[in-house]
Amino acid sequence: MTSANSGEPESVSLRKVWPDETLNFTPWLAENLHLLGEAVGMELSLVQREAYGWSGFLDILAESADRGKVVIENQLEPSDSDHLARLIGYAANHDARVLVWVAPQFHEYHQRMLGWLKDTMSGSKEIYAVEVRIERGGDLRPADGDVAALGFHPVFTAIELHSDWPSAEASRDTGQTGVPNRFYLFYKPLVERLLAADINPLPTVHGGFTGQWRSFATGYDGIVYVLGIGTGGGNEKTSVFLRVATENRQLIYDALCERKSAIQLDGAEVECWKNDDLNLNGLSISTDASVDDPEERQEETRAWMFENLPRFRAAVQPHLDIVTAELQSE
Repeated sequence: MTSANSGEPESVSLRKVWPDETLNFTPWLAENLHLLGEAVGMELSLVQREAYGWSGFLDILAESADRGKVVIENQLEPSDSDHLARLIGYAANHDARVLVWVAPQFHEYHQRMLGWLKDTMSGSKEIYAVEVRIERGGDLRPADGDVAALGFHPVFTAIELHSDWPSAEASRDTGQTGVPNRFYLFYKPLVERLLAADINPLPTVHGGFTGQWRSFATGYDGIVYVLGIGTGGGNEKTSVFLRVATENRQLIYDALCERKSAIQLDGAEVECWKNDDLNLNGLSISTDASVDDPEERQEETRAWMFENLPRFRAAVQPHLDIVTAELQSE
């Protein structure tokens, strides 16, 4: 999500800067490996871009003076299992000691897979998952290339890799058979509390989704209220938000943002947000918390969500009703 507060750095869609992964992002990254090297703590030098092997074309083959070959697989979308498989294949193909995967967001499943692989290798391989984001505005330090000339600032952050999987009894299938889910453990007592208060999450078949989010009806197709818990590993943003994914989402977003000052929630600041990568936008309130917090802190976060979901919905819904009615009458 992106804050509309122009006084602070603004998150920008990666595809606004690099429309195509192969044609734009990979060449830029190959020329700016020092930025990636800072995130993983090593000096990287380019060996070859689009290096061919039996497993396909590796995005970037680099090397480190003291570690040898480094394989780098990058993408502009959240992590997926196809890129994970390719990263491992390229490492085997080039007999690399260091594996680096660059993406804007890493799913919990992939973080734990990499953590397990890293532990299994017993130090013989170094494995890094590096999140990339773009900021514009604020106090930006210089960066190389046309990206800086446009006022954009790339930020690379190596995230912590976890390998401690919950027990099978505590796991819940999330669409990938057998994938354990810490988020289920976090949400289970909260959902029970919400159901007791007659606040019902949407089932997946009706537009709801699980993982780090739980969604709730607004009465309009393509628009939902959502609870979102921070994933940990540097992502501490936990929110209650309105998610708009309709064809006229920009019109709804603009109209709601114009009304933002009239949406009153004591003790919480309503923000406008956009995610151009996923074609989503809406309003939100947030706090700092994550699913990695100790249980006592998680219970405080559940209490915050339980209190603020109905408050947020009560404050936003009248404005959403007015905006949608005005758009339908045009």
